[in-house]
Amino acid sequence: AVLRACALLVTWTMLGAIGYMLLEDAPFVQALYYATAACSTAGLLGPSADCLWCILGTTAYVFVGVPLYGYTLSQFAETLTRSHIRRLGERRRRAAITEREYDHMNLLGDQDGVIDRSE
Repeated sequence: AVLRACALLVTWTMLGAIGYMLLEDAPFVQALYYATAACSTAGLLGPSADCLWCILGTTAYVFVGVPLYGYTLSQFAETLTRSHIRRLGERRRRAAITEREYDHMNLLGDQDGVIDRSE
C-alpha cells in the first residue's frame, strides 16, 4: 500500500510539474517546486492571476493532490508504527487482570465474587 501511494503521489507530482511547465512556461525545477508545494501545503506558489486555465487547473490539481499527499503520509506512518502497535496490543492482551480491575468488574454485576459472562 505504501509503494502504491508513493507511486501515485510521484506520478501526480510529475503531472502537475509538466502541466505547470506547459501553462506557465516555467523551468522544470520551478514547476516541480510548484507541484510539490501545491500538494503538501495547498500552494505556496500560485498560478498567474490572468490565466483562467491556470487557476482552474491548479484548483483541480490541489483538490486531488492534497488528499493524495495526506493519504501517502498516513500509509507511511501506518507502516512505521504497525509492528509497535501490534506488540503493545499483544502485551496488553497477555497481561493478567489486576485486582483493581477484578474488583471493578465485580461491582458492575451482582457482587457474588465471580465475574459471570453477563458482567
